[in-house]
Amino acid sequence: MNLIRSIQINKPCHEKWEGMTDIDGGKYCSSCQKNVVDFSKLSNEQILAYLSQSDSVCGKFDKSQLYSLNLYLSHNKNQKSVFKNWGFAAMLIGMLPFAAAEAKPKPVYEQRQPEFKAAPIETDSLTYHIIRGIVKDDTSAIQGAVIKVEGTNLGTITNKDGYFELRVPDNAKKLIVQFIGYESKEVKIRKKKKSEYHIQLSVSLNVLGEIAITRDSSMPLQARLVKSFNVVKSIFG
Repeated sequence: MNLIRSIQINKPCHEKWEGMTDIDGGKYCSSCQKNVVDFSKLSNEQILAYLSQSDSVCGKFDKSQLYSLNLYLSHNKNQKSVFKNWGFAAMLIGMLPFAAAEAKPKPVYEQRQPEFKAAPIETDSLTYHIIRGIVKDDTSAIQGAVIKVEGTNLGTITNKDGYFELRVPDNAKKLIVQFIGYESKEVKIRKKKKSEYHIQLSVSLNVLGEIAITRDSSMPLQARLVKSFNVVKSIFG
């Protein structure tokens, strides 16, 4: 199966999720007479594994999840697939007669995923304090919610009771609270250090509909050749 480059729901369905019939892994829409897969609780890897085996799927996402998934895809392009056919790779290399003459040694860089980094601060001059709180929705505590200090790599997650503790710098301004299927929330850090935080998250708006999947094979042959040529050219300089 060819690599997935992006996914979209071009024509959102306006049927109400709550009114559909429960089935294993999602719901059944009697209006469209289709199964609708609930992707809102799955990881990016699980979603892509499912979609790699399917061409026509109706699904449910939250809006922020679609953005996050396409961002994930843009950072994880596997260019090695271009060279699965070594005969094709050899043909492309032959199209670059200047490569051997002009190629120069290039430094080898280790490729890593982007990381959150703390803003430059004078750590020796900082003092810290512990903040505590509970994250909930309308009905119950949320386990696994992520709490981060804005502008830093400091963070933690809530336990099964929705409770968290986090050591933060005294000059920290905001907390960012996130959980899949819910709207992200910014919380101002209070000057009163011993107060407890009660944070309530709201369920994010859902997007329902047939998923439009863009794969490598969807490009015209000429476009795929040009793209592959550019990949080889970037390697050989």
